[in-house]
Amino acid sequence: MMDEAFSAIDEFTAESLRAEVAEIHNETRKTFLLVTHNLPEAIELADRILVLSARPAKVKSIVGIEMERPRIQTDSEFVSIHRDIFALLQAELENSIMRHRLSGLKEFKRLRDMEDR
Repeated sequence: MMDEAFSAIDEFTAESLRAEVAEIHNETRKTFLLVTHNLPEAIELADRILVLSARPAKVKSIVGIEMERPRIQTDSEFVSIHRDIFALLQAELENSIMRHRLSGLKEFKRLRDMEDR
């Protein structure tokens, strides 16, 4: 398991390490779990991407990545996958914001009802 393994290093080093991980995976075919907020990194390394909802986290979608390796970020298929997953993430963010606003309205109504008593 790798949890944000490349997030605290410069992009050049991260790219080199991602290539190493991809090579190790290709040679060993071992399963690994990568937790990341970096969508291009996920598309580059993963066979499947789990998109999680906001709190409490639940699996919102599982996206299979069928691209050949190496995966190039400027490739049209890569761009298309990125766009589709980004849309899922954006929709979840909008839903989360709306839920937060609605919970605030519910709390406001509850307080107002208490004052009216």
